[in-house]
Amino acid sequence: SFITLPTGAGKSLTFWARAAANKRSTTIGSALMIRRVVLVLLPVRGLLQQMLDQSKRFGLQATTVARLKSDPCPDIIFALPEHVSGTLRWWDAMCIDSVFVDEFHLHISWCGFRPAMMQALHTVLEWDCPAFLLSATFPPANEGEVKRFLGLPDAHVIRAATIQPAVHLQ
Repeated sequence: SFITLPTGAGKSLTFWARAAANKRSTTIGSALMIRRVVLVLLPVRGLLQQMLDQSKRFGLQATTVARLKSDPCPDIIFALPEHVSGTLRWWDAMCIDSVFVDEFHLHISWCGFRPAMMQALHTVLEWDCPAFLLSATFPPANEGEVKRFLGLPDAHVIRAATIQPAVHLQ
């Protein structure tokens, strides 16, 4: 699914809500179930700490790929594109419940100078789990072309107006 919402409209809440729901479903009575983990693919390293801090405020156990050995039971994993094509490939067959690609338009537009971004996008779309492509600036005119390019002709599109008329420079 493609989710295009304006900045501040709650795109990040989609993956935190999914992780929180999975956290509640890991135990039923006294029976422990397989841990289901949300993977969030971020385009830049600068977002990692911000996302980890916010996850903690929501009561979620969050980690990065580099910390997986010391945080073995996360609710949510934040990764950069370079991690998916290498380190995270073993998660393919394990416990990834869903994948969220934050600012997915950058994975397409930056692939010329950072090929791992497109490789990561194609890798996670091949996994047997739901994928959600998040953006604040994905133009409607590009939907058909991008769906064909990614091999997602029937992908759902959830879109809200991204023009905020009350915002202006003075």
